Amino acid sequence: MKTVLIVGGGLQAVSAARSLHDAGFRTGLWAPPGDYSLSSKALDFRGYGRYNDGITPLLSFIRDNKVDVAIPMSDVYASMLSENRENISETTGCVAAVPGFQQLELAADKLRLMDLCARKGFPHPRTLEGDAVNADTVRALSFPVLVKPNHSVGARGIVKVTDPAKLVDKVAEVTAKYGSCHVQEFIEGGRPYFNVMVYRDVSGKCVNHAVLEIIRYYPLQGGSSSMCRTVEAPELVELAMKVLNEIGYVGFADFDILQTVDGEPRIIEINPRVPASLRGAAVSGVNFPALIARDALGLPLESFTYSPGKTLRYLGLDMMWFMSSPDRFKSRPNWFRFWGKDIYYQEGGFRDWKPMVRSLLANFNKIEFRGGRLRKKTD
Repeated sequence: MKTVLIVGGGLQAVSAARSLHDAGFRTGLWAPPGDYSLSSKALDFRGYGRYNDGITPLLSFIRDNKVDVAIPMSDVYASMLSENRENISETTGCVAAVPGFQQLELAADKLRLMDLCARKGFPHPRTLEGDAVNADTVRALSFPVLVKPNHSVGARGIVKVTDPAKLVDKVAEVTAKYGSCHVQEFIEGGRPYFNVMVYRDVSGKCVNHAVLEIIRYYPLQGGSSSMCRTVEAPELVELAMKVLNEIGYVGFADFDILQTVDGEPRIIEINPRVPASLRGAAVSGVNFPALIARDALGLPLESFTYSPGKTLRYLGLDMMWFMSSPDRFKSRPNWFRFWGKDIYYQEGGFRDWKPMVRSLLANFNKIEFRGGRLRKKTD
């Protein structure tokens, strides 16, 4: 039995652990102490560490547990494993299941990705480098716009600016907190929003795909999925593969693509690692973590049968959506529909109830009763 180590916690680690366990791998997790993913029943062994601890303790843990493959769950761990891929292999015999560092960095840097799209004619929002924002360039922009860090997760650091007079200051604020940034056109009516997951092999073939249509997300102006459903969208899969072919990217990638009011796609970003909504692919028949592990081990890649039409809820985040959205009682499907055919939960569900409960408790702690109703504490 081959041993796979999930590096980094969070909801994607809960889903990845279940998928690897079901595929017959001995499965471990390296995550910060207290991370709710460590309570998953699908794990065979656990290690406790943080990204800031550096590569040395992780290498020791990999060596001591005879790990065959390491799969990152976050951008920072993906970068760490990619940059140290040869060292990991030489000192431990473990394969870091990540793209080459050059390909990974191009995919992960949102500004460089937009530049690639502009040069190659891939559909994307109009984008301006943060350092190029001045009185002259501001006059040429159409407002509102979004200020976005070049490297970020979810909606962190994204600011919507409606007043041209405030743009220069907002760029400076985002840069000071998150590093280099860019300014991007705001796509009016940018719905629906899709997560397009694909696995590209070394020959350039799409081994498997899954497409999630985001029904609800939080924060409301654009954030992480709180409810989504799996769908067929071959034109979006084809677009994602064209971008990966241009980069020379091999492995798993997750695209964020939205549609304009005219139905035209716009590539927003690529996540070069599995997303928190990974379970949506799993319940629709596609075991991406098993694909990643098998490819790293040099084993034949199994093409799974994709069966869309599944609904995935992130219940903790969906509570935040409910408290914030004016459509809380008008949403379809109904927010209060907790059970039924083809409804699944991102946090683990009843099959893996411990991380589910711990995730819900963490979100309950963000809520308080104030002004006659439940509100998020940071309101």
